[in-house]
Amino acid sequence: MRAILILLICTFIFQSCRSYRKFTYQQADYLSAVRFPAHDNDIEMFFAGESVPEKDYVRFALLEEKRLASPSATRRSLSALKRRAKVVGADALIIMGTENIEEIEECLTDEDYYDSYTVTYERTWSIAIRYIDSLTSGEPIISHWTITTS
Repeated sequence: MRAILILLICTFIFQSCRSYRKFTYQQADYLSAVRFPAHDNDIEMFFAGESVPEKDYVRFALLEEKRLASPSATRRSLSALKRRAKVVGADALIIMGTENIEEIEECLTDEDYYDSYTVTYERTWSIAIRYIDSLTSGEPIISHWTITTS
């Protein structure tokens, strides 16, 4: 019984230092009630202020990826956003930006002592879009979502 109690206490102490982050494939922050089926098509990527889609489209979800800052963080974030875009049924992504954010993490080291340290993350966010010509009849679309390219 004593061994089990010690094991539980050790498990609690080790788990208290663990940082909990959002699961990569959590439900996207939908901008509407419209849901599209997942697919395995290629995802086009556009960067705000640099390029725009040439087709009419609707915006329907906001996708965000947060990773520990590193030289490869942006590349990995873009790959993860593309995978998530397929899951939510997007045809393309408009990458809105990337920023470095610092968060203070706390770790319980003793019964009454917390140790704090700063962790730098890179946050990349995008808007998932669906082209008008790829919509099937019967899918509800609200007209003010439509973005015209002309």
